[in-house]
Amino acid sequence: MSDALQGLCVLVVDDEPNIRSTIHQALARTGVVPVTASNAQEAYDLLAEQEVDVVLLDLRLPDQHGLEVIDQLTKERPDLAVIAFSAHASPEVAADAVRRGAADFLAKPFEPEQMRQTLRRATAPTSTVAVTPQEYAEDVPEGVDPSLPIVVSLTHPETVPALLRIASAIAQDFESSEIVALCAVEVPRQMSLRQATQTDDASLAWQSRVMDTVKKWAPELAVGVRTKTLWTHDAGQVILDFMDDEQVAHIVMEWNPDAAEESMVSLTDVQRIARDTRSEVTLVRSALPFEPRQVAAIVREHAGSAAAVRRAWALVRQAGIGHLTVLHARKPSSDDPDEDEAAGHEFIGRVLHEANLPSDKVDPVVYVDERPRDAIFRALEAFDTICLGASSRSGVAQYLFGSLAEEVQDAYSGTVLAVQGPKYGSRTVIDKIIGPIT
Repeated sequence: MSDALQGLCVLVVDDEPNIRSTIHQALARTGVVPVTASNAQEAYDLLAEQEVDVVLLDLRLPDQHGLEVIDQLTKERPDLAVIAFSAHASPEVAADAVRRGAADFLAKPFEPEQMRQTLRRATAPTSTVAVTPQEYAEDVPEGVDPSLPIVVSLTHPETVPALLRIASAIAQDFESSEIVALCAVEVPRQMSLRQATQTDDASLAWQSRVMDTVKKWAPELAVGVRTKTLWTHDAGQVILDFMDDEQVAHIVMEWNPDAAEESMVSLTDVQRIARDTRSEVTLVRSALPFEPRQVAAIVREHAGSAAAVRRAWALVRQAGIGHLTVLHARKPSSDDPDEDEAAGHEFIGRVLHEANLPSDKVDPVVYVDERPRDAIFRALEAFDTICLGASSRSGVAQYLFGSLAEEVQDAYSGTVLAVQGPKYGSRTVIDKIIGPIT
């Protein structure tokens, strides 16, 4: 019986009686207090009558689609953790559920331990520590030395050079001694890992292409490169465990929905790693070839803005460009345009101070516009590389799947880096022992 789940009240919403009964029994054996509903309206009635901690929600219900239920619960009960599940799982389905506010996603059929582990993560307390302006340039998650490695997760041979260059720039900024070029090869669960490494010709060829490209480009980088291949049934979990074991300072991952079907690491795994790791994260949608010449950081009233400025400055230094452009757009708040523009420049100054970056290295640009996002989009045409901030934990899902970064990716053909600052605290021993989340 799990102390972490003892006494937790979980509402199971599914129209199939057998599934409701099976989940009910599995939860009860864990010490959870399960209640069930066969449709959305029954779920709303139960939530109005009793206190519930978590909702396990099937996305296919007879009276309302589960995504609409997530929308309503997120609006009316933002404190309530919702875990969506579906037999029709895909990266797009999972991404849509998370974008709308789900804490996690399970693919049917799932094992009881997968469900219990997902519940633990959805209800686990989290903590973050703000980085002070003076400390930012050298500060990494507590207990991690800045000289520890930067991991770059490689999934496509074509994007290896760009990701390695970005990771190299970050490593120099972190004063890290090496990059770990990590290739996680996910194989079907019905195939043993030994069998895959001997007979899965497609995966073997893919892994070989990735690592051959790393060996070709490694001599051109300013830091050392160590390669690592992990064969696994769960790429997301094995990458998280590897990062814990190595005490990684930062991970660079590709974020390209257009090439998701060809990737060895799914979009769901990428989002999960970004959500669960304590390390700093940079997600990259790279234009090819990657040759940054005009780099800009977009800063907002957002926790990730300072991290985005640091990543952009690292690229500027690597490319020898000299100056970084920092863009900020805001709505007018007074009748004096000059006053609004001055307030924008003051805000940029605060972000630069937090990022520990001298103002003489930056060209600040402020737009005062009734439609700030439109002003930013108009400005993007002048740049080939854009860096934006992403908030931590559940905020990164909203940011990546449904906010400015996604809009920029859709409207902009250049390279986009979404940066999430570090999170603090340790994963428990049980987190490292218990099984993976699907």
